[in-house]
Amino acid sequence: MSLEAQSITKEYKRKGKKSSFFALKNTDLVLADGELTVLKGRSGSGKSTLLNIFAGLSKPTSGKILLDGTDIYSLGDGPLSVLRNTLIGVIPQEHFAIHTLSVLQNVCLPSVLFHKDGDVESRGFELLKLLGISELAGSSPSELSGGELRRMSAARALINNPRVILADEPTGDLDDENTELIFELLRKKACEGASVLVVTHENDAEKYADRSLKIQNGTLEYIPF
Repeated sequence: MSLEAQSITKEYKRKGKKSSFFALKNTDLVLADGELTVLKGRSGSGKSTLLNIFAGLSKPTSGKILLDGTDIYSLGDGPLSVLRNTLIGVIPQEHFAIHTLSVLQNVCLPSVLFHKDGDVESRGFELLKLLGISELAGSSPSELSGGELRRMSAARALINNPRVILADEPTGDLDDENTELIFELLRKKACEGASVLVVTHENDAEKYADRSLKIQNGTLEYIPF
């Protein structure tokens, strides 16, 4: 399976002005099976925009996102939602949780909503254990620190064993030990065949990556190791 950006442009109109802002300009990028790609760049350079377009969350102004040859933005809302839930796991930059559900219930939610087979709770608990927060499975998200919420989000993104993992600053609230834990888990998923894209500012991220990219003014550059 391949996920490919072809000539992606994202243009934002400036309110009350004739000029536009281009977050991305004719961007091409293939996320291959079994590869972990690191994407760096300054704030506002287009990193998160590209990740969200890959995730099916933000339609590009022009260009295509091809999943095994099919443009995902040619799909209707229903099929696109099923595709995202089935094949793509997103670790968002912002914390998101339903506070009326427990931590474990939040993690399992993507599987429960689409009636996935298997023991979902056992799978969710195992992910929480891998991420060092299994003791918080029954807690409310409101009781968690920023770093614990970040790890809960990672577990939720992985609950359906996605073929594509898109992580937006997944270690932003974490100490060195847990930063290493997250990157080792993402590296493991890539070695198991997933396509992994990580937007990050971490200096040591390259040691987990197959390739490193930098985005500047909406344009990608390859960074040699």
